Amino acid sequence: MPLAAIEGALQEFEAVHQGLTSTRVNSGLKSLFEMLDRRARFPFVPRDAFLAIGQARYATKTPPGFKDSAPWLGDFFVWADFLLGLASVTSPRQGLVVMVTEDRKSDWEVRGHVHPILAGEVKALTGCRFQLWTVEQLRELVEST
Repeated sequence: MPLAAIEGALQEFEAVHQGLTSTRVNSGLKSLFEMLDRRARFPFVPRDAFLAIGQARYATKTPPGFKDSAPWLGDFFVWADFLLGLASVTSPRQGLVVMVTEDRKSDWEVRGHVHPILAGEVKALTGCRFQLWTVEQLRELVEST
């Protein structure tokens, strides 16, 4: 979504809700979206080339996606696209990789922690720790800065 469309949506929301959002929150969101607009990548693995891998992972209950209804492989392709995006970063930084999702099934998390297989795949690819955040956690970070 282009930045102009996001800004328009924020302005429309504020007008409809007559100031229920604070200028600080709107400013924080605008800054976040501007940063994302400058840095975002939209990688897509070729679905046909990765279908067999997704099916094998589903059959062996390898996360993510094994809790989804068969033969749906949406979570697997989200993950494969995410990993492709990470792989395209020219100089991985030591630190933290975050994925924002509301999905909290056991194919993403185990007892409140990222599934170890997913954490291991990100660590092997980037050298970084991996966390899953909710939209609320991202909102709290934006509001605190």
